[in-house]
Amino acid sequence: MKDITFNANRIALHLLYWICFTIAFPFFYTLFYYFSFSTELLRLQFISLLYEHIYLIPSTYLFTYYLIPRLLLKKKVLTFLIISPCTLIILAVIDDLMSIYIFIPKYIPESLSSFKKIAFTPSHIAVVGTILYFQMQFFASVKYLKEYFSSYFEKENLKKEISDTKLSALTMQLHPHFLFNTLNNIYFLSLESKNPILPKSIERISSILRYTLYDCNNALTQLQNEIKIINDYIELERMRYSNITIESSFPKDNENTLIIPLLLFTFVENAFKHGTSKAIKNKWIKMDLSIKNKILHFIICNSKSFNKTSKQNQNVGIGLQNAKKRLDLFYGSNNYTLTINDNLETFEINLKIDLRHKN
Repeated sequence: MKDITFNANRIALHLLYWICFTIAFPFFYTLFYYFSFSTELLRLQFISLLYEHIYLIPSTYLFTYYLIPRLLLKKKVLTFLIISPCTLIILAVIDDLMSIYIFIPKYIPESLSSFKKIAFTPSHIAVVGTILYFQMQFFASVKYLKEYFSSYFEKENLKKEISDTKLSALTMQLHPHFLFNTLNNIYFLSLESKNPILPKSIERISSILRYTLYDCNNALTQLQNEIKIINDYIELERMRYSNITIESSFPKDNENTLIIPLLLFTFVENAFKHGTSKAIKNKWIKMDLSIKNKILHFIICNSKSFNKTSKQNQNVGIGLQNAKKRLDLFYGSNNYTLTINDNLETFEINLKIDLRHKN
């Protein structure tokens, strides 16, 4: 229902834009192009714009939602500079054809012969193409200006949330530090124990605490640090669940790779939380992390009870929401994809991040 409401609001805003544009543009065009104003000129420009909408509106959305994000923002500038002028030339030719065969014969037939003399000439194509470009660019400017302000206020709200969280955490800072220091003391005592698993387990818990207390204060951390924490967490979970199959694959060459701390860990923790239910007979978790051409690809899949379809997706809750919010704010929604596949007996998260881009 929320998605339907959002789509309805978005459609309403787009319709409102085109209605306002259709009313306002003939006024400005008549004043700035003809340096005069009359009801007849205004009427003709309004009718002409209605015909123009047939190809202007689709071209505007192509320009705004494909050429700019897929080419210009992806730094494929040369391709953008080739396709954009070609598109404008084609539109200018279509505009001249529409004027010669539809608009002028019907509304101003006495101007047809004079218009044919300038139609399809390079200078006229350039003028028409420029006007069409500014019409499309105006829509794109409104869109990206709206996104800028939305992103700005969202970041400001997140900063406030982080500030509030830090203030709250500061009042409780004694507890994690006390736990961390106590674990260190127990670790040294456990070295005298005959059970070799005990000191190693305490060391892993201390490592995870140290990571959450100190490394997570930074915006980014080394990927190898994140992988180490995940491996420590996996080994601790192996102790809890002896009847689970865990397969993991991580890249060895990752020294120069940075990532948001605890981002991947969130998905791993979620897989263990929902993939170790007593109702699952064959418990397993598979995760694969790879990096190629600065594209990070992380897939994690876990078993689940067949009678809990969609529950894991619903129960991911705050963890997944925070992960998506962090991805949006740091990398930008265009620079990552997060796909959730909630099947009958499996739950999979597929994440791709373009590490070359940051917001």
